[in-house]
Amino acid sequence: ADTKNGRRGMTVKEFDEKWKISRTAETGKIILDVDLNYVNDDAYAALIAAQADALGYIDLLGITATSCNVFAAASAYDTLYLLQTIDRNDIPVYLGESEPRNGLLDIENYKKVAGLSDWFGCYDTIDRYTKDVREAHKLGLCGAPGKITNASVQDSSGVDFIIEQVHKYPGEVTLISLASLTTISKAIEKDSTVVDDTAGIIIMGGDFGARIDNLRDYEINFWFDPEATNMVLNAPWKEKIIVSSDTAESCKRNREVYETLKSKNTGKAGKCIVDSLAPTYENGKEEDLPYCWDPMTIVYYLCPDIMTEIESRAVCVDEREGLTYGLTRDWRPGTEPVGVNVHDIVFKCDGKVFWDFVSDICSMITHQ
Repeated sequence: ADTKNGRRGMTVKEFDEKWKISRTAETGKIILDVDLNYVNDDAYAALIAAQADALGYIDLLGITATSCNVFAAASAYDTLYLLQTIDRNDIPVYLGESEPRNGLLDIENYKKVAGLSDWFGCYDTIDRYTKDVREAHKLGLCGAPGKITNASVQDSSGVDFIIEQVHKYPGEVTLISLASLTTISKAIEKDSTVVDDTAGIIIMGGDFGARIDNLRDYEINFWFDPEATNMVLNAPWKEKIIVSSDTAESCKRNREVYETLKSKNTGKAGKCIVDSLAPTYENGKEEDLPYCWDPMTIVYYLCPDIMTEIESRAVCVDEREGLTYGLTRDWRPGTEPVGVNVHDIVFKCDGKVFWDFVSDICSMITHQ
């Protein structure tokens, strides 16, 4: 087995025997749509996906960067930097949509109507808005501590990339959305048959009462572009899973999680995570925001049994301007309004097993 810093890395055989992942790269093709900031929970998901790709469990076709927590340009830059850090510049990155379908909100006026919340995502940097990837770094919109070197976003758009790949591999591509649903909605608008040819979609979004933010039912991925959210939720996907914001309550980071990650820190993916957490935990502190939403999507795709509570609900998002704009609405099946689709929604996971899996796969030395 591989070793690093005196630690023994898990072998592929040991990993296979422990986790029994049934996915293979031949049919398990995915596209990640992210609003990645270096190193946030989107980054965890991208690291897990890159590791699963290197180990042959999936074929990570590419990553699209879409505005939400950060603007698309900043997300693309940080994604490129993350992939550079783990020597995976072979994974292509595409620039997705920068603005909601109906344009950017007048955020100051919105706050007067709806009140203040803990987080307004990229709107908190609206004064530095740009669609240029390298300009985003110059303007301080990125989390990456250094510069990207021999990498750049692809020439084609994220929308066109999704359409192209889904039709290239009909029935094999799963879309995993970690950002707003704007880019995916634009792909549907441009070519509605993309829904028919997609294997399914896994969406991180929706708040069903967790109160992780000030406003109940507010979740930024759904709130950022309600029109796009409803368009994607109402599309007839073969499989449609929502990993709710509520699920993050069951897999918070803490000192024990950090020590687990640190003890298995043998690979570059694990090092990214450990290095980002070290300034907090090595100085005797605790995190102000310990939730880890986005990697639950890719973990569900690889090991669905780690999720312990899944319910069927009809879901939509309030598109009306005003106090309730962007809030998640849900109904038990059979009680929903006409035209609102039912989805399988993940509400809980086994946190201990979740972090065991994350630390295992991120510790693997994959020899790229």
